[in-house]
Amino acid sequence: DWLMNQAGVCPEKIVELEWWEGVHISKDAQTQPTSAGDEDNTIFSTSALPEVVGLVRKFDITNQRNAKKSPPSNYEKNEMIITCAPSQHWCSRTPFDRNKRLWCSWAVHATPSKYQSPTTATTPTTTPQTHSFYFAGDTGLPSEFPLHRQIGDRLGPFDLAAIPIGAYEPRWFMREAHCNPAEAVKIHQAVRARQSVAIHYDTFDLADEPREEPPHLLLKEVGRVNEGILRMAAEVVAAAEEVKMVAELEAVSGGSVGGGGEIVDALSASPSVLEEVAVAEVGENLVEMLPSLVDFAAIGQGQRFQSMPKAV
Repeated sequence: DWLMNQAGVCPEKIVELEWWEGVHISKDAQTQPTSAGDEDNTIFSTSALPEVVGLVRKFDITNQRNAKKSPPSNYEKNEMIITCAPSQHWCSRTPFDRNKRLWCSWAVHATPSKYQSPTTATTPTTTPQTHSFYFAGDTGLPSEFPLHRQIGDRLGPFDLAAIPIGAYEPRWFMREAHCNPAEAVKIHQAVRARQSVAIHYDTFDLADEPREEPPHLLLKEVGRVNEGILRMAAEVVAAAEEVKMVAELEAVSGGSVGGGGEIVDALSASPSVLEEVAVAEVGENLVEMLPSLVDFAAIGQGQRFQSMPKAV
């Protein structure tokens, strides 16, 4: 009602969504060759208006797949799916309508047309890359329900996420609605964002923590988490090397070292196979199972606080 009565928006321009519902928007990529037969030099027009193609319904078995890739259109158009995702926060516009409106976060998946995608400019047969963005908005981190992990499983991973890090003190009052920097890092990992940027801090004094505190705590937490991931990776590599050494010894001794003789006896004639099993299957697979290093940046008051993950 507010959009129509106060903002003057036409009803047909309003799309109402519930959690896990999405809207599919399409925009023509109008093209015109600069000369006859010259398809490599194309003028792109941005005058075409986007249109709502339809809704991606919640709990649709294809919801996750549809959001992660462009709908079937031969990539002739610019395609976008905006999904209404869950969030944890109270809401109200007046003192009398507490929690009568849906609070949400947003997931955006956009695929450029094959005419405007840099990856297909020189190779038209290449499928355009879908870009993904998650806007967490204003949210707390549920303590007993994997809300953000569900978002990551259904709609992730994301190229970029915007995650709140401020207005978290005192915890007894703010915890249900606002996450602190450490919880923001957990959200980053749960939604499987490749990179995140901090929001919801440093604009004005909203809570008890100092305004300059959130980015410093974020940087500290990112360093702690990445240090733990690197430590685990080093332990996995060391364990794989140990398995490799044991396998080589068993190959030489005919399977008498450290048990597992039956397997080693069968492979003892080919130490290279043992090495492949020890290193490739044990080492690489375990390293791939480790969490990705956290890349989380914060910009405030003209300062940039950037977490720079070290290479494993």
